[in-house]
Amino acid sequence: MITLAELDAERLRRDFYAFVVDAWPYVEQTTIFVSGWHIAMIADCLQSLSEGKIPSNNLLINVPPRHMKSLLVNIFFPAWMWTHSPWSKFLCFSYSEALTIRDSMKCRQLIGSRWYQERFTCNINPRQDMKDKFENLSGGYRYCFGTGGSIAGQGGDYLLIDDPLEISKANSKA
Repeated sequence: MITLAELDAERLRRDFYAFVVDAWPYVEQTTIFVSGWHIAMIADCLQSLSEGKIPSNNLLINVPPRHMKSLLVNIFFPAWMWTHSPWSKFLCFSYSEALTIRDSMKCRQLIGSRWYQERFTCNINPRQDMKDKFENLSGGYRYCFGTGGSIAGQGGDYLLIDDPLEISKANSKA
């Protein structure tokens, strides 16, 4: 007999946007979720990416600051991918290592939440559970780097590059 929790988990595995809406309170406790067409579009593109409808090296998301790009791509997407492909490997980059660590901690917080653990089997490897990188017991990982950091010897299924340039340095004569 299938339980309601199992049905809910399957619904969330199949629909990234639904996952974001339901997971929101476990990432952003102080704000309510307010949708917009751009959020649904980004969610649709990320789901298409996960389904192989968009090649993994061909998705560029360009929206103004404070439009949920970092939350969708760096926090919700890896956590959602691990609901059905726990072996997925993510390398996350930003101009600032502090930003990638912030998103890593939020992603880890979501995965460790009671809500997530009640629906999905995704156990974090206690031997590799740090702010800047964590792994699950199925071979998946999420590592983060500042753009000046070394990634020699690292590989991933998804390279998530968020804010590669510091805004104050983006305008140059070059």
